[in-house]
Amino acid sequence: MSNALFEKVLASPSLPSLPAVAVEVLRVTRDPQAKLIDIARIVQNDPGLSAKILKTVNSSLYGLKERCTRIDRALGFMGMNAVKSIVLGISLVDGTKGVKSEAGFDANQFWKKTIYGAAAARHLAQITASCDPDEAFTAGLFQDIGILASVIALRDEYIKVFNAASDPALLADTETEQLGFDHTQVGGELSSRWSLPGQYIDCIRHHHSAHAYNGAYADMVRIVTLGGFLADSCGGHLASKQLSRFRLSADKWFPGLLDNPEALLNATIAAAKELAKLFEKSVGAAPDTEAIMAEFQERSFEHQMAMQQEADKLRQSNEALAAENYTDPLTRIGNRRKFDTETAQAITAADEASPRGELSLLFVDADRFKSVNDTYGHPAGDAVLIELARRISTEVGQAGLACRFGGEEFAVLLRGCDGTAAAMMGERVRACVAATPFDTSHVQGAPAELKVTISVGVATRQFAGQGPLAGASIESLLKAADEAVYAAKQGGRNCVRVAGADRRAPAADAVAASVVAPATPGRVVRVMVVEDDPLAAALLRACLQRQPGIEVVIVESSDEALNRITQDSAAKRAPHIVLCDQHTDGMPGHEFVRNLRNNPAASSIPVIITTAKATNEITRLATEAGARAVVSKSELARDLSRWVVRIITEAATPSATRAAA
Repeated sequence: MSNALFEKVLASPSLPSLPAVAVEVLRVTRDPQAKLIDIARIVQNDPGLSAKILKTVNSSLYGLKERCTRIDRALGFMGMNAVKSIVLGISLVDGTKGVKSEAGFDANQFWKKTIYGAAAARHLAQITASCDPDEAFTAGLFQDIGILASVIALRDEYIKVFNAASDPALLADTETEQLGFDHTQVGGELSSRWSLPGQYIDCIRHHHSAHAYNGAYADMVRIVTLGGFLADSCGGHLASKQLSRFRLSADKWFPGLLDNPEALLNATIAAAKELAKLFEKSVGAAPDTEAIMAEFQERSFEHQMAMQQEADKLRQSNEALAAENYTDPLTRIGNRRKFDTETAQAITAADEASPRGELSLLFVDADRFKSVNDTYGHPAGDAVLIELARRISTEVGQAGLACRFGGEEFAVLLRGCDGTAAAMMGERVRACVAATPFDTSHVQGAPAELKVTISVGVATRQFAGQGPLAGASIESLLKAADEAVYAAKQGGRNCVRVAGADRRAPAADAVAASVVAPATPGRVVRVMVVEDDPLAAALLRACLQRQPGIEVVIVESSDEALNRITQDSAAKRAPHIVLCDQHTDGMPGHEFVRNLRNNPAASSIPVIITTAKATNEITRLATEAGARAVVSKSELARDLSRWVVRIITEAATPSATRAAA
């Protein structure tokens, strides 16, 4: 049916045809050796055509200072392409005079748009210098010849379809959907039969598909298409929408063309008015360009808002996709790619910082994880991994980045973190995992709870010139952390090892890993930490309080500590043991011990002195003052588990109990 209708249009005896003079002009202009005098002879034989050419050359389109009265001179002013355009345009208009307005089809409106489109194409070709303005003008006149042919051949059947298109840009799609062909196909076939130049034929065939056209006449096809958009912008309820469509296409094809859209509209309107006189057609009152521009500006704002919203949605979508690419699908924390990327960036940032910064890595490996999978199945193993990831990431919090490295291995990146703080963080993570059995009651075939422990390796990348990992590469840092995990495994598991530190004997690790409760069930052991470094104090509190029955009090200065112990002793709330920084605010640590020993109510409270570096002199002073031990912070961090045990044990000795009871 589609082919039959198409053939019916092309076979209609009422279709327009080119007059003999137009055919002859086309024949002559195809000859590259042709001269204007050859065309003048043809035109002079048609008085009506000669009169219209003279009328054209004397219009404002050419701006002659003196009136031209001779056809040969007129042709000289106009040039061969302009003459050809005028002859073809006049022939088109004269050949379709029989198409009148009827129900559903406004012939005057059709010619108004055609003239506006041709005028716009000519003006756009001039300002872009992309193609010959007269050729663009002619192609603009002929671009919708298929509509006229379809109206003539199918009448009401086509007019109904024509009016069904609510938007001129949708006309070709509507025609194809309901008829099986569109007016560009009809116009293209007619123009081929008339032997019009190839550039005209391509403009007729592709003015609704210019974005996909890549032929030899791409610039002219685009200019004619833009001319049609601009013509639609000069009137109608969709004027601002068509101007927006013009803007989008123009920005892509001819950037900067729409810098002054109002000037383009005014120039098109003025040129169309002159052309209407030539073709003896009425284009009605001039459009209200101010109203069109006001609506266009509003639509442009709405468009920008819509584009911004679309850009935001795209950005969010890309961020979500990127996040998914960096997220472990099982545990929902960062994956190996995330860890590698962040670590590389952290090392670069540390090297570029002034002074150069430190960073540390924790490697965490679940102890005897294979036995969980082998005994209870992979669902139980997955549940353990999910809970392990939750505990690690929760414990690390904002201090670092926790990622699943692979299998049952996890890695933590700690930016700007030295070895002491990193080791203490490792102990916090270890204690957090070991403190409470994992709930596996929801896993079929698994026990209600599983006791899970981890081995932790710590590696710190110092700034250049300090330590074995000074300025280390990512690979070296990873290897060091991995070796530290292996040392923890060899040391009995459920412990923390620091890369480069001496390995502990398994027996010592077993003691360090065990959690001893206070000597008397239900009794609370009070530990006072005198430390002005908030991070060190927080880490000590977290590690100590993971043991049952431990109560920790943080005091920032040794002077305040003495006052508080005196008050608490009177209230029977004195600490059972004190950890005091040698260089905290107030008096030095050894002086604090000496003053404490002179206080009868607190003289038996054991004190452990912590210091950045346990020199012989500090050890001597602290020991003479009565300190129970002196420990460097690096040693404390390397083997915090063992020191927690010792602190609790020291606090539970009889002398301490008697002094603080």
